[in-house]
Amino acid sequence: MTRTAQTRTAQTRTALTATAQATAVQTLLRPAGFTPVHRAALLSLALLGSTLIAPPVLAQGAAQPGHTMTGAAGSMTGSAMKEGTAKAGAIKTTLTGSFRALHAPTTGTVTLARNAQGRWTLTIRNLKTEPAPDLKVWLLAAKTVKDTPELRNEKYIDLGEIATTGTRTFLLPATFTPEQAGSVVLWCDQFSVAFAAATLK
Repeated sequence: MTRTAQTRTAQTRTALTATAQATAVQTLLRPAGFTPVHRAALLSLALLGSTLIAPPVLAQGAAQPGHTMTGAAGSMTGSAMKEGTAKAGAIKTTLTGSFRALHAPTTGTVTLARNAQGRWTLTIRNLKTEPAPDLKVWLLAAKTVKDTPELRNEKYIDLGEIATTGTRTFLLPATFTPEQAGSVVLWCDQFSVAFAAATLK
């Protein structure tokens, strides 16, 4: 069969299908002469004709040849994800240290961390040192501390007084940054000496 003959045959089938569909629909509209079974059969024929004639429709957003669908989750490359993870891991959120005696025998630990509201806090745990009337807590930027009166000239944050035993948490200023924390000093203001110091790491 030639291509022209094939084309004419296909057109004839399409025309016959369309005609059968139209006839079935018109017949269904006639109230008399057909039982429910007949009407159901004709309705099936009409629906079949619609299926044969209707062209295929691609679903919206379906992938087509020559195109790649990329979601938002796949837009980040592996190297970008690794870089973001590395930056997140570089931020140290907790610093700790232990007191070493300078002017007075002292034990205890210190922890610098963020609280649930995102504010930095300094917690001194299990402190035990010699009695002092005005023992203060200083947060120094320097990591090396010397027990001399010149320590007053260092850059520090005065957190206030503390008892010589026990545990206490101090809320740091809202403008505080970890770069300002090198050491924690127990300073006796009355005698101008440092009882102990802890280096934060």
